[in-house]
Amino acid sequence: MSDHLKGLLIALAGVLVLSPDTLLIRLADMDQWAMLVYRGLMMALGMALISARFDPAPLTEQYLRIGRTGILAALCFATSTVAFVNAIVYTTVANTLVIVATSPLFAALFGRVFLGERLKLPTFVAILCVLLGMAFVVGQPSGEGHWLGDACALVSAVSIAVTFVLNRKNRDVNMIPAISISGLLYALACLPFASWSVLPSQSIVAVGMMGIVVTVAFALITIAPRYIPAAEVSLVLPLETVGGIALAWIFLDEVPGPLTLLGAFIVLLALMGHSYFILRTTRR
Repeated sequence: MSDHLKGLLIALAGVLVLSPDTLLIRLADMDQWAMLVYRGLMMALGMALISARFDPAPLTEQYLRIGRTGILAALCFATSTVAFVNAIVYTTVANTLVIVATSPLFAALFGRVFLGERLKLPTFVAILCVLLGMAFVVGQPSGEGHWLGDACALVSAVSIAVTFVLNRKNRDVNMIPAISISGLLYALACLPFASWSVLPSQSIVAVGMMGIVVTVAFALITIAPRYIPAAEVSLVLPLETVGGIALAWIFLDEVPGPLTLLGAFIVLLALMGHSYFILRTTRR
């Protein structure tokens, strides 16, 4: 098997594994702060085990190597996760996934501002298209809490975009320990707000599966760029948005409104078009 095919299969596997995440958050049906504590602890432990498996350096050294940039990336990723889970609570799965899917373009903007990277015309056009699509998504009435949930999704998108930029700045360092630290950070931050109760078996299974899903998925998505360009990985990522919306539609009977579907189509088309342009440019 060629390295290219191996990288593509790893990226596809990561996206497919991540797709049920939003569904599992809903099926857990529990206090979101307690859920975040469980999720964070499982993420911290799971990522530490994966990093120990794939990096020959001692685990303590791996954590020290991420430096201040890695700690800041961990804080941003923690913020993104907390905002993402609350977005799922207060708005629809479709709204959350479409808004969060815009994070690569926010990363392009931040890369221009903080890293001096050139913002090319296709990226600027894609940003305008994404803003148009988001206008349709947030314009779709979704009931009480809709605006709060959409705002949380936007915070999640911006936070993960900053994480992308920090990881790019620290590209020569294994950043999996930063994700592990982020899990511990948001677990501790959410602990004072958590309400504890005896969980039904469905919630226990959903939370356990969620921990496995996010750990395995983010590990695979992190490993994939070792074999194929990051731009090619980004071509696959919109499938997670489609998969998550489809699962919510099938299992939760959460039917996206027409404006949400239109906005999702515009956003995904813009993201895939932009990723294809970047891929062609990279190959040249």
